[in-house]
Formats: sequence, C-alpha cells, structure tokens
Amino acid sequence: MPAKSADLNLPKYVTPIRKNGRVVGYQYRRRVPKQLHGSLVLRSGKDVELWDYYLGANLANALARAKAYTAEHNRLIEIAKDPDATYNFLEGRVQTVIAQLTSDETPATPDWRNTETLM
Repeated sequence: MPAKSADLNLPKYVTPIRKNGRVVGYQYRRRVPKQLHGSLVLRSGKDVELWDYYLGANLANALARAKAYTAEHNRLIEIAKDPDATYNFLEGRVQTVIAQLTSDETPATPDWRNTETLM
C-alpha cells in the first residue's frame, strides 16, 4: 500500500479515507501528547489518546477544517507545556463565564435555552 499522502500531497495529520481504491473522504488523526493525557476526558470518562475527526469529502473544506484543528491542538499543547499559561488560560475562561453570567444580556439562571451562550 502506498504512503498515506503520496498521491495527494496532503498535510500532516490528514489521511484519505479510501473505498475500492477511490478517496471518499478525509480524516484528521493526531496523537494526543502524553502531557495532555488525563486532562482531556470524554463524557464517558475515557481518556483521550487520539484526536480523530472526520473532515468531510470535499478536499478544500477538509483542508480548512484540518488547519483549524491543527492550530487549536497546537495551542492546547503549548498551554499544557507551561504551568503559567495553563493558569492564565483557565483564569481567562472563568472570567469570561462570570462576565456572561453577570451581564444584563444573559439571564443569571441558566436553562436549556441559553446553555450554548453560557458554555
């Protein structure tokens, strides 16, 4: 079997999904670094060891999504490497949620209609 991107020249972490020799979609696959194990947990309680996302069948859209995932994961990795950055990131998230909860635009008591704005 040829290399994953020999014929398509795909960026790192993007893998073609093949069916009967034809590319039918694209997938983002990247191992989660050891320093993030334990920090990323699925709803089921299982530790995340691999970022694995379906990117779609359209190559242009798949590449755009892969670029966004790569940037976000690189940011998470950099934050995890530096304890001060981790603290600042979490403090910023807490302040954002507090600001949203205390603003006049968002009700102070969350309900099913405004969960997206509170998260």
